Amino acid sequence: MQEKEKTKKKKVKTQAKEEKKKEDPRTGFMGLLRQGSVSLVLGQKEVSSLSVPIEYGKKDESEQKSWNFMEKEDSKNQMNELSKKTESPSLVSEFPGIMYGVQYFHNLTSKEKKEGLQYEVEYLIAGKDTEKDNLGSVFWRIIALRFVTNIAYVYTNAKFQEEAMLLATSILGITAMPTLITVAKHLLLLALAYGESVIDVRNLAEGKKVPLLKSEATWQLEFSQLAGLNCQRKPVENGVSYKDYLGLLLVMQAEKMEKYKRMMDLMEANVKQKLPDFKMNQTVAACQMKLDIKLRKLAFGGMKLPTPAKQEWTFQRVVSY
Repeated sequence: MQEKEKTKKKKVKTQAKEEKKKEDPRTGFMGLLRQGSVSLVLGQKEVSSLSVPIEYGKKDESEQKSWNFMEKEDSKNQMNELSKKTESPSLVSEFPGIMYGVQYFHNLTSKEKKEGLQYEVEYLIAGKDTEKDNLGSVFWRIIALRFVTNIAYVYTNAKFQEEAMLLATSILGITAMPTLITVAKHLLLLALAYGESVIDVRNLAEGKKVPLLKSEATWQLEFSQLAGLNCQRKPVENGVSYKDYLGLLLVMQAEKMEKYKRMMDLMEANVKQKLPDFKMNQTVAACQMKLDIKLRKLAFGGMKLPTPAKQEWTFQRVVSY
């Protein structure tokens, strides 16, 4: 009788342990990431699907891959890539071109209405041949930039550290190797920071601002909300905007002249709405400068130098592009 009771208690304990195991929230999060950044950020909102006529700029044909938070090696590689992308050059030489680009070309959050291409600054950054691809590429890049600051906060937050350890243990089971539980903990923290970054970009895409550095008051996402990314959003009044991030991404471009070539594509496309035959490479503008200089007879120390009474020069130069 006692043996039966012991066996029954063991079964109850085993069932309790199994029930304690939780589903990994990264699984649902990875499913969201596979939808693409435009759907991830904007949901069902309609976006421009126009093609960008690329004549002068270089088309970017690279593909954006989703970050797999289930794999330790993939996370390590992504972190290395992020560190390279966030190494920004000096702003001094790039400032005039960047200011011109963000000021005079349209972007997702621009309030003024415009015909034709809608995501012009996004094209300057991404160089894709469709508007949706340019928008999606910029979303991924801003998510990556937000991740850098969000992961810094996550790793200094004792509450998230503790929750991640408990969740990793419940996912793998208390009998799992401590090393595996520790790895799962870190991957969960990475996923939480990345999910928070997606929420940040949702705020930015709506024209709101986000804090440069997070605090307990401005953090939005919990582990329990990671699979669906449903949480209360907390935009701020004083922070960085979508337009600010576009400027930063222009600064970070590896090929500095590329944005100017892409500006030519946009200028040509915009003018063609009224003048269909317009071509930038057939446009010639020039100005002619002429300067006449006259000098009296030169004197030095009371002595007149043996030069003509008057000297005259005429300088003439033509500048064109």
